[in-house]
Formats: sequence, structure tokens, C-alpha cells
Amino acid sequence: MNRLCLGLAITLFVGCCPVSPGAIRAKERIEERYTIEVLFDEADLRGSFVTGKGAYSEVLDGFFPLLEAELGRYPNDIFLKADVRTILLGHHIRMGGQRVGGLAGNGEIYLTLPLSAGACHQAASTIHHEVFHTLEQANKKLIADGWTALNPQGFSYRSVDWWKEATPAGFVSRYATSNEKEDRAETFAEMVVSGFALQKWMGQNRVLRAKVTYLKQKLEQVDPMMGKRFWDGIAQAGSFLEPGGACGVYERGETATKGPLCRCAREPQLCVLGAVLSLGLLWGLWRVVIR
Repeated sequence: MNRLCLGLAITLFVGCCPVSPGAIRAKERIEERYTIEVLFDEADLRGSFVTGKGAYSEVLDGFFPLLEAELGRYPNDIFLKADVRTILLGHHIRMGGQRVGGLAGNGEIYLTLPLSAGACHQAASTIHHEVFHTLEQANKKLIADGWTALNPQGFSYRSVDWWKEATPAGFVSRYATSNEKEDRAETFAEMVVSGFALQKWMGQNRVLRAKVTYLKQKLEQVDPMMGKRFWDGIAQAGSFLEPGGACGVYERGETATKGPLCRCAREPQLCVLGAVLSLGLLWGLWRVVIR
């Protein structure tokens, strides 16, 4: 009887907040389509230089549809050409002790999962930011010999206190002003996530227009499938994410999913509550058995 009580409590504890079947299916579709592995257990995030916490199941339930939707914008062989073999998802990811939103290198992409619905736009942008880094690392054609010449006259990248200053003309974010690799990655991410809004923005910005044109030309050299047809599709699809706001509703072809994306730890406290209730149940049943 004691073993039965213990088993019941453990079952309730472990099962209090499982990853949903829908999230698991999305993970499997991503892995099959792109021939990559998607990991989210804490054991997979215990490296010597990169560390992190395992992903909360409630966050994964919302993030996997977002991840599948964003990756679905790319040609199927994109990660083969970017030499990406693994995507790792987690919380509090750190590189050398410093917390980061994402990392890319050595065939891996690390993504820190958002903990609020309002962070979903940034999460989508981070996905594309890191994808671009992998493309640039794996394809020498993207090394931009002429990139800095596109910047405003007199501008120079700087890595100190960039976050304290306003975003200058010709850049999509303050972070883009830190160095040219981040500038390209940030610009590309906005091209994908905020295509329509960026088109309007470019109309008033000669520097940004030149950068977008440059990236389109370079990416088509890497993969002809990322030519005009690809960008026309991005423009037609628009963005289902509101910058700085909550996620919208996503509908895309055969993987259409209706409903709010990226619940993003809407109620992660439920797992804690489930654990407390499970322990309470164990204690109560134990008292009954003893009596």
C-alpha cells in the first residue's frame, strides 16, 4: 500500500505539467523536415562554456508552434547549407557566465525561451538572427567586404554602451550598431519578421534600403530558393507578431494552427502548485496507511 501511495504521488508530480502531444509533434516535424535535432532538457545544456536551465513544459507548448512557423519560412535544405545539426532550447542560457538571448556556432543554435507573451516578437526575431549567423559562418560568400561602406558617413561600430544610445538612421536596432556581424543579423531578422513594416521604413532610409538589397543578393548566392520569390512570400505573409506586444494568430498552409501563439510560461506556477499538491497527497495517504 505504501508503494502504491508513493507511486501515485510520483506520477502526479511528474505528470503535473508534461509537454503536450501537439508540441512533441511540432518538434518531430521540425526534426524530420530539416534533419536536425531539437533538445530542451537541462542535461543537454550543461556545457563547459555554454550553460542553461531546462525548458519549462508550459513554455514549450507555446514556443514550438512559433518555432515551427518561423522555420517554415525557409527552404527545407537551409540548415544543411548552414551546417546546423542541433537546436537547443532553454532558460537562463549563459555563455562564459553572461546571459544571452541566443547563440550560434559549431553546428548548434541556442535559444533562450521567452517567459512572457509580450516577448514573442523578440523570440521570433532571435530565431532568425541566429539562423543568419549560422548562414554567415558556413558560407564565405556572406562575408561582407563592402558592408561597412553602406553605413552613414563617419559611423563606426562600437561595443561599449551601445544600449544607452538612440538607434541611428540606417540601423534596425541599437544592438546592430555594436559590430557589423550583429548589424547584418539584426537587419536580416527584421527583414523576415517585420517585412511589410520594414518596407515602409526603408522608403525613408537610403542606408537601410542598401543594406536590405545587399543581404538579398548575398542570400540568393547561398541558396537560389532565397531569391525574389522567397522575399515576395515574406511580404505577402506579413507579420503575425506585433512588435513589443502579444503574439497574434498564425495560419499558414497545411500546418495552420489557430489560437494565440507562445503562451510563454503563462502559468509556470502550475508546475509548482502541482508539486505541492502531489506532496500533500503523499503525506495524506501516508497518514491514512499508518493509521
